[in-house]
Amino acid sequence: MTSFAIIGLLVCVYFLLTPIDQTRPFAQDGPRALVAYIVDGDTLNLEGVQRRIRIWGIDTPERGETGFQEATNALRDLTKGQHLTVIAMETSSDRYGRTIARLRRDDGLDIGRAMIEGGHAREYCRYSKGYYGQC
Repeated sequence: MTSFAIIGLLVCVYFLLTPIDQTRPFAQDGPRALVAYIVDGDTLNLEGVQRRIRIWGIDTPERGETGFQEATNALRDLTKGQHLTVIAMETSSDRYGRTIARLRRDDGLDIGRAMIEGGHAREYCRYSKGYYGQC
């Protein structure tokens, strides 16, 4: 194995084993915008924000799966008429070009946590590393 491969492997292991800081506050300077359109239970568009937002650390049923419409409606109900603060959790977009982010309403409600607690999403432990306490 080359030294570059070993360094790359060590960096990957470090990030996999490093717990996420659950006390990390929401950024005060993150983008804040009204919801423009709900795509599904874990994806939405915000007014004036070019890229779609994929809610970090949760997973909801896909179109055609049981619970899809309920999850989509739940996200719509949680965010309708609300300004959301966006906290990007990854520096690059996902394979669909979406920004991966935590979302917070002005009243402090964490949208991902609310979706899980409402039974409309499950924690996506592979990425969240137990942030929501459901892994």
